[in-house]
Amino acid sequence: MRLWLASVVLAAAQFLYDNATMQTAQLAPGFRFSWDWQHEDIAFTLTLGAPVYGAFDWVGIGLVEGSVAGMHGADIYSVVYSNGNYYLADRKAVGNSRPPTDESQGGWNNLQLLDFMDDSLNATITFRRPLKTEDPEDLDIEPNQQYSVLYAWGRGELNYHGEQRGFTAVNLTMGPAMLAWAALLEVAVLTVLV
Repeated sequence: MRLWLASVVLAAAQFLYDNATMQTAQLAPGFRFSWDWQHEDIAFTLTLGAPVYGAFDWVGIGLVEGSVAGMHGADIYSVVYSNGNYYLADRKAVGNSRPPTDESQGGWNNLQLLDFMDDSLNATITFRRPLKTEDPEDLDIEPNQQYSVLYAWGRGELNYHGEQRGFTAVNLTMGPAMLAWAALLEVAVLTVLV
């Protein structure tokens, strides 16, 4: 009986895990950042509307552990829009300057573009990366940890952003479905052990 009950609870936990909800933070007017835990990966979605949409040729977002406002050491993801296409690059900031790509620093690009949509009013870019990459230029992402999310956008080539930038502290939570999954998994384990 306990084994059957544990399998039912595990099935419910798997359903919740597979249907985890996306979490969102409004970084600036017209700039929304969302994340979605996907097993060993995390997917990020950037939604750009007015006033950001139409005012950028590139956009960058970066993660730094803790509540830090500076670029140095940030794991940066840049999206450059050119000739109707979006180009995604994995970068590591070495200071307050254009962050070099991970590849140019001995790492590799761990980002995978999943989708982009541009309807002439908004742009939505979705990409994912592994939580742990084994890349010395990347930040390992842990659930329910505090990160500073740096963001910027600009015109022309990826360059100095001027005042079109900011940062905010975000707790990359797993969302209510993921937390329920963890609780159900714990119940299943206790059911079998007790």
